[in-house]
Amino acid sequence: MGNLLQKYREAGKAAKVAIWVAALFIGLAVVGAIAGGNGSKSSNAGNQTQTVTQTVTQPSSQSSSTQPSTTSPPATTTSKPAKPKMTESEKQAIDSAKTYISMGTGFSYNGLVQQLDSSAGDGFPKADAVFAVNYLHIDFDSQAVDSAKTYMQMGGFSKSGLIQQLDSSAGDGFTVAQATYAANKVYH
Repeated sequence: MGNLLQKYREAGKAAKVAIWVAALFIGLAVVGAIAGGNGSKSSNAGNQTQTVTQTVTQPSSQSSSTQPSTTSPPATTTSKPAKPKMTESEKQAIDSAKTYISMGTGFSYNGLVQQLDSSAGDGFPKADAVFAVNYLHIDFDSQAVDSAKTYMQMGGFSKSGLIQQLDSSAGDGFTVAQATYAANKVYH
């Protein structure tokens, strides 16, 4: 503890912010684990598409008694599915998620959803938080690297300890593959 406190005092302003953000994130993860979040994901029911089909036949201009009738095959046209409108809550959740990602501290999929829907975080409905994270198509390998860099600035992490911290549900909640990828990047 004394060693970490000494490093904290010596760290610059950016490192202090990173440490506080990491501590806040870990605290929120612990609160979320205690609260017993079930981790289920909801789907966005508004992503249904409609296809409109129109059949057009042309009548024959010739009498059927003198010549065989010819008709053109039915023509079908389809329209592009209409994009569903986003709710104001979904838009705000997207903006909030962008803000968290831009901090550069690294968020896992579950960590970002929990941050957005936690009452200690932003308090969005879970469905809106999931929608926002899915909508942004975030590169979570890159996010894991950002988080690993933050931990490495704090010091005291072996490669295996870093992977465990990144993968832990009480830590960052990255997948084992994401955590391993990140550890390999910072331990190059």
